[in-house]
Amino acid sequence: MKAKAKVKKIFSLNSKILLVVGVVVLVFFSIALSREVIRKMEINREIAELETEIALLETDNGELSNLIEYFNSTSWQEKEARSKLNLRKEGEGVIAILDNGNLAIVNEDGEVVETNNEQQVSQLGQANPSKWFEYFFN
Repeated sequence: MKAKAKVKKIFSLNSKILLVVGVVVLVFFSIALSREVIRKMEINREIAELETEIALLETDNGELSNLIEYFNSTSWQEKEARSKLNLRKEGEGVIAILDNGNLAIVNEDGEVVETNNEQQVSQLGQANPSKWFEYFFN
């Protein structure tokens, strides 16, 4: 009987050790699994943020493409030439509104065709640097 009790005691001791080892392994795998789940959630969040950023960049890229297309168009170039360089198309006349409200009409050769004041006629034919010189020194 002693042998049976001894064998029973060994099995009981082995099962307790086995149980402790099993619990330790289970805790180890649980910790590893939870770390992986957290890492996967962070990666998915980062992917979502990057997809949002990609969508914004694609929208900006489309807007910039439209602007480039517009800036390469003849209508924009013509508009800029008219406003910044004071150019006009061939055969086109210009009406200038002067500071005092009088009007002057300039033909395609740059000659003043009609105005209300002779001083305004002389100013219309002048280049900007000479107008500034006259403004500061006369």
